[in-house]
Amino acid sequence: VYSEPILPQLPQDWQRELGVPRGQDQQHAHVLDHKTLEFLRSDFDLEWKRLELRLDDRVTFRSPFDRLMRVRTWAAERLQTVYRTVVGMMKHRKALDLLLEAELPRLNPAERQALLNLKFRLVLAVQTYANHHADATKSNAMDAYSRADVKMLLERFPHGLAVAYLQRVGDRFFSCVVDGTRRDASGQLESDPDHPELLRPTYRIELPGFPVLGNGKSDNQNMAIPYTRGPIIQAIDCNQEGYLEESLKICNVLREFDICIPGGGPPAIVGFREHIFSNLGTLGTFAATAELVFGTLVQRTLARPLWCRYHYGHPDVMDKLVLMAQGGLSKATKGLNLSEDIFAGMDVQLRGHNILHREYFQVGKGRDMGAISILQFFSKLSQGTAQMSTSRQALRLGQRLS
Repeated sequence: VYSEPILPQLPQDWQRELGVPRGQDQQHAHVLDHKTLEFLRSDFDLEWKRLELRLDDRVTFRSPFDRLMRVRTWAAERLQTVYRTVVGMMKHRKALDLLLEAELPRLNPAERQALLNLKFRLVLAVQTYANHHADATKSNAMDAYSRADVKMLLERFPHGLAVAYLQRVGDRFFSCVVDGTRRDASGQLESDPDHPELLRPTYRIELPGFPVLGNGKSDNQNMAIPYTRGPIIQAIDCNQEGYLEESLKICNVLREFDICIPGGGPPAIVGFREHIFSNLGTLGTFAATAELVFGTLVQRTLARPLWCRYHYGHPDVMDKLVLMAQGGLSKATKGLNLSEDIFAGMDVQLRGHNILHREYFQVGKGRDMGAISILQFFSKLSQGTAQMSTSRQALRLGQRLS
């Protein structure tokens, strides 16, 4: 997460329609424009009408600010936002809860929650959380409004969600995590006594120096890995989401790592397909179709019969111990590792591990919907492929694999 909106705000005239008094407008660095809101209202016409009916319920929505928050979340769940990603991936926990309730009905809710805490954790890597700037859209930092959104997420999901971030204190750097367990006597999340604008971290790990050596993503993943649970990890971008019906298959996904491939061991990476939910309009359909071809059809062929699939697409589920042994989920050298993900698969192959591709499981994925942004994305892929051909991994694969 850099400057992506977590939960965008509504413009002032929309707040007036929801009953927010003048002078009590909710401010935010990310405010949805009227064109986007009108598009959502027209494209999701039936859902918007149902929402309007529910907003009239004064028992559920006791104040204008409750109605405002509901409309904000409704819009965020239909755009490419961090809120949509978190809500979607927390459905993994909901699915595990349903499976536990069906398979072990004798467990009481407290025992079930304790078991779920051991089995699942979603780590939201917000590397800019401790960096303050009045205008977060112009700086690699986060403003007070976005920090309030982070707190809101932790309050909505008190179990299973943790926020990892990087903090600088003088010349020292720390990897920190807030998991919602540090609360005061009234049950509210505690503030950091040294930095009142931040939530109090549960754990802090001092780092040997400034950790962001490359493009940021790979170093941010490595910073958050120590706070994940279990030996299996799934890396998700902040323009994705999860579906409950797919999350119910999570046990089948985990079982893949217990089955040895004929003539080899269990897989280190199990790849899956993506469902593109941004296929709106001609350009959106073009980007979604291109992603379908490369992320599903090509990956299926690379996996079998060619047996040369690497790591592409963040539905991929990975053996965390194998990835930690080779330096992390992605490579971090600027320029050379522009396509940072694929090097995880290349290193896995060079170390003698196996990679599979399955299509019974998927997560949602949002793609670019503008002509310039689509061209920039394809330009990045082309540059990354050219840089990849000059890497030591490509040389060793060509020399050592027959």
